[in-house]
Amino acid sequence: MTKPTILVAEDDAFLRTLFAKSFRKAGFEVLTATTGDEALNQLNRALPHILTLDLGLPGVGGLDILRYIRRHEAHLDEAQQDTVRVRVIVVTGDTSAHRSEVGTLADLVLLKPVSVSALITMADRLNRRVNQAHNAS
Repeated sequence: MTKPTILVAEDDAFLRTLFAKSFRKAGFEVLTATTGDEALNQLNRALPHILTLDLGLPGVGGLDILRYIRRHEAHLDEAQQDTVRVRVIVVTGDTSAHRSEVGTLADLVLLKPVSVSALITMADRLNRRVNQAHNAS
């Protein structure tokens, strides 16, 4: 079985490194991005299974990245959406994010400061959903 891929899009170097190391230890293949532009470049090269997304990325913002992903997925048929859909975990300090468009587009919104173990647990759960969708198709 191949490792699930996760893209950590976070401009804070400490958090990016902490998240990346923790995800690697948990068995994920990890890609990182420090800006919104880097995140979009990564997404255009290969879609990860999961994206952890900071809304306040420099350059292209997190909400624009979310819109880009969901707009792309809207062109897929229903079976493809289950197997190709990027699961997005927004990690933000914005307490209103879950009630906004972000909360509608993201699979999960976690508030900073976030527990790394909770983040890993949530990513594992989302990954299991991805695997179930792949096995069902």
